[in-house]
Amino acid sequence: MEAYITLLTNNNYASGALVLGHSLRAAHTTKKLAILITANVSRPIRDRIAQVYDAVIEIGEIDSHSTKNLQLLGRPELGITLTKIHVFNQTQYSKVIFLDADTLVMRNIDELFDSAANGALDDPDRNTRFAAAPDAGWPDCFNSGVFVCRPKYEDYKGLIEVAEQQGTFDGGDQGLLNSYFDGWSRGDVSNRLPFIYNTTPTSVYSYAPAFQQYKDKLAVIHFVGTFKPWQWLRFADGTVFPRNTSSTDSISLVQQWWNVFDQYVGGK
Repeated sequence: MEAYITLLTNNNYASGALVLGHSLRAAHTTKKLAILITANVSRPIRDRIAQVYDAVIEIGEIDSHSTKNLQLLGRPELGITLTKIHVFNQTQYSKVIFLDADTLVMRNIDELFDSAANGALDDPDRNTRFAAAPDAGWPDCFNSGVFVCRPKYEDYKGLIEVAEQQGTFDGGDQGLLNSYFDGWSRGDVSNRLPFIYNTTPTSVYSYAPAFQQYKDKLAVIHFVGTFKPWQWLRFADGTVFPRNTSSTDSISLVQQWWNVFDQYVGGK
């Protein structure tokens, strides 16, 4: 059995998780939808996400407590994202696509279950069963907001050991995962997802001409940074107020997020 998995550690990202789930449904995926939640998620939110996701799985929190490195990122809240490594313990699934709750699926991406992370579970090279797209800020690292993996308990245990013994160089899950899957940048092309599967239009650096060239092929939008779509102000007619950006592309993508929210989530 194969599944899409996301993570919700508190109520703050609930709107994101709901929109993500509905965007996957609207794209007519044939795979299961699962969400990992912690005890901090309230009962009303649990009831709402259970209407969208096939499996709601409660897990324990894992926090890096890496204050110094998180300060370098300017994102102190990211320590709790180490909870994400529970994905690798979901061995009831043969393969998963993990998506952060601040992503939006633009079209069906089920093809990744066949084309990426096809390494055998008994392959001594763990990098063969993991695939991700490069990070816009440092392309020799992958961005951990979207990845494909074959869950294996030994990888889950190995990630915990690395976290305890070495920590994470950025204080969050991305640094830890890049340290563990350290052969990603030198691996097979099937383990290096195209940027269209994890496009970060709100990142500090963006290549505007390339965005124009490939925007019709975008598969997953990842709204990185502290300011999320559900925090944008809107005019009375529902159009978003272009706060903190002059990029018409970013504004358009946030508007698409809100369109999904209005159609499937808002007022229900």
